[in-house]
Amino acid sequence: MRFKGILYFLIVYMIIGVFSVYADDLIKEDIDYTELTKQLKMFEKEYSDILSVYSIGKSCDNRDLWVAKLGKSNIGIIIIGAIHARERITAKVLLQNIKDYCKAYKEGVSFEGYNLKELLDKASIYFIPMTNPDGVDYTFYGKKAVRDKNLLKNLKNIRVKKDPSWKSNIMDWKANIRGIDLNRQWNVLWGIPSRFIRRRPSNDHFQGFKPHSEPEVKALEQFTLNTPCLGYYAYHTQGSVLFWYKNQKGIYLDEVYDITRGLKNITGFKPIPKLSKSLRYWDTRMGYADWTAYKLKKPSITLELAWNGYDEKRDFKKIYLSVKKVPLYLLKKAIDYSKFYNVEVYKEDKLVQLFRDLNDAKIYIEKFIKDKFDREVKVFENGALVLTLNEKKQNLKVNLNIVKEKINKIEDDMNVLIMKPEDFAKIKHQIMVIKILFSFGKM
Repeated sequence: MRFKGILYFLIVYMIIGVFSVYADDLIKEDIDYTELTKQLKMFEKEYSDILSVYSIGKSCDNRDLWVAKLGKSNIGIIIIGAIHARERITAKVLLQNIKDYCKAYKEGVSFEGYNLKELLDKASIYFIPMTNPDGVDYTFYGKKAVRDKNLLKNLKNIRVKKDPSWKSNIMDWKANIRGIDLNRQWNVLWGIPSRFIRRRPSNDHFQGFKPHSEPEVKALEQFTLNTPCLGYYAYHTQGSVLFWYKNQKGIYLDEVYDITRGLKNITGFKPIPKLSKSLRYWDTRMGYADWTAYKLKKPSITLELAWNGYDEKRDFKKIYLSVKKVPLYLLKKAIDYSKFYNVEVYKEDKLVQLFRDLNDAKIYIEKFIKDKFDREVKVFENGALVLTLNEKKQNLKVNLNIVKEKINKIEDDMNVLIMKPEDFAKIKHQIMVIKILFSFGKM
C-alpha cells in the first residue's frame, strides 16, 4: 500500500508538473517596448534552434515591430497583441507563451497535453506581441515616451475622451501616437459612419483619414500578405468573448465554427454572435481579423481575454492561465486543416499564400500582386502548376518606341542609360529602367 501511495504521488506530481508547466515562473516585469525587446532577444539567444526574432517595420515613432517566429516551418498562424495601447497586457500574455513554449520544447516535455516538438517541427506560430509600441509606451510614460518632436507637438491636437473604467487619461489611450485606432484602419467597410467612430484624431475610435495609412498597419499588412498562414488571431481585453463570425459560408464557416467551439471549451469565453451555422449578415468591419477573413479566406478571430476593470498585476496570472494553451490549440487546428489548403501561391519561388480554392488565389493575385514589379508568380494546385504570371515578360511586349520616347524625358540626374529597342534585353539588370518601362507600358 505504501508503495502504491508513493507511486500515485509521483504520477500526480509528474502530471501536475507537466500540465502546469512553469505556472510559477510568470513574468514579473511590466512589459513596455524596451522590456519586450530585451526579453525577446534574450529568448532568441537561449532558444535559437526554435525561435527567431526580427522586425517587420517601424512605428510612427521609429520603434521596431517585432515578430517572434516559433517553429521550423514557414507555414503557420499569426497572433497579434497590443494593437490597442491600453490593452498592453496582451503583449505580456504572448511573451509568457513564448517563454513557456520555448522552455518546454527545449526540455522535451509536453505543455497542457500538446507535444511541442511534433507541432513546432511541422508549423510555426508568428507572435507579434506589440503591434502598437508607441501607444503602449505612451500608456506607461505619457509625453515622456514620445521621441519625435513633431509627434509630441501634435499630441495637443488629439482629442481625449475619458472612460471612467480606466485609471488615468494615458491608460485610456487606445490609438497609435498619431491618434489613429490601428484596429479601425483596415479596408473592410472602412469609412461607413458609425456611432463608435470619431471624426478626428483621438485617444480611441478614430479610423484615420484613409485606410492603411499608418506605418504599423502597412507593415502588418505586407507581412500578412506574404506569409503562408492558415489562421489569424487578434488578442484584446474587453469582455471575455470571441468575435468569430465574418459572414463566412460553406466550408469556410464550418472551419471557423469548429475552431471557435474548441476555443469556447478551452477558455470559457462567449462566442459573439452565438455559435450557429445558420447566421444572417453580421456587421463586422475595419479590424485586422475582419480584413484577413475577407481578403485571405482563412479563420480569423478576435479574442477578448479579460473583463472590464481587470488589474494588470493582480489578474495577470488568472488571465494567462485561461489562455495559456490557446496558441497551441490554434496551431494544431491549422495543421489539421492544412490538408484542405491545396492551392499554393509563389512569388519568385517563395511560398507566400495558401488557399482552399483556386479562385481565392486568383483574387489575391489580382488585388495584391498584379501591380507589383519584377515578380514571377506561380500557382500550384495539388502539386501541379496551373498558372504562371511573369509580368516582366508580359509588359515588355509593349511598343518599345513609345517606351523609348517616355524614357528620353527622364531627367539627366537619374543617370539612366538609354539604349536602342533591340538592346533592351541587355539591360534587364537595371531595375529602375525596367520599372519605368513597366509603368509606361501600362499607360
